[in-house]
Amino acid sequence: MRKRVVVALLALGSSSALAAPGPGPTAKVKPIDTTKMRDKLDVWRDDSGHYVVDLREPGDDTESWVFYGDGKTMYQQRVFGTGASQDGQDLTLWSPRVSQQAGAQITLSAHNGPDAPRSTISCGPKQDHALTLLPADQAKGLLARATFLPPLWQRSSHILARDDEGTYYFVDELRDEFGGGQPRFFMGKKAGQMKEYPLTNVVSDPAGEVFAVKDGSLKTFGAAAIKPPVWRHGDTVTELTVLDLTEPATRLIIYRDFAIYGTLGTPCD
Repeated sequence: MRKRVVVALLALGSSSALAAPGPGPTAKVKPIDTTKMRDKLDVWRDDSGHYVVDLREPGDDTESWVFYGDGKTMYQQRVFGTGASQDGQDLTLWSPRVSQQAGAQITLSAHNGPDAPRSTISCGPKQDHALTLLPADQAKGLLARATFLPPLWQRSSHILARDDEGTYYFVDELRDEFGGGQPRFFMGKKAGQMKEYPLTNVVSDPAGEVFAVKDGSLKTFGAAAIKPPVWRHGDTVTELTVLDLTEPATRLIIYRDFAIYGTLGTPCD
């Protein structure tokens, strides 16, 4: 039986960079040099013509050498679950549009032949996609010509709240690994009506936070105050309900229902 080790899932929506409204990648990144690792990497092709690259022999740096992409551009994946045995490897990748499971589940069999376990990417119940191991010469060619980059999605969710009329207020920001900060503010109904509003002022101190736009401001209060956030529009102040960013249902609202983000550079996207 395979032993699975699950590490902490980064708060909902660890992130990065192509947004439907809004800019492309915010932070410039450098390609990852795979030259010294190429003889240690396997390449798998899925049934949609995309590829998974992983470390053939699992070790302490397994999580740093998992990539997914079209064979030309390969993005490093955020791995938060790993398992290995004589039968192969299991990987759980951050892929926030997957429902009914923690993320994209990858099973890589160590055996060949008709009776060997299948290698697959699972994107949810009954959504398995077969993976085929590339022959060594084809894998060598792909590894030599592809560009390997850090994770595409650079942003993370900061706060999501809504009023009693179903209007949502959402702030995301750069992940710490990409410099942090640079918040963006979105507001609207979740059914594809979310819109990004330019921020005119941002305040963050022990008393709380303020995210101000032309039409109003979202205000949160420090932990000691134990107050719900509010939306202020003119003289009207509306208390808001906060959604837990660690909940799978919240993850789907942000990354699927809002329709504010484009491709994330992950499997099951």
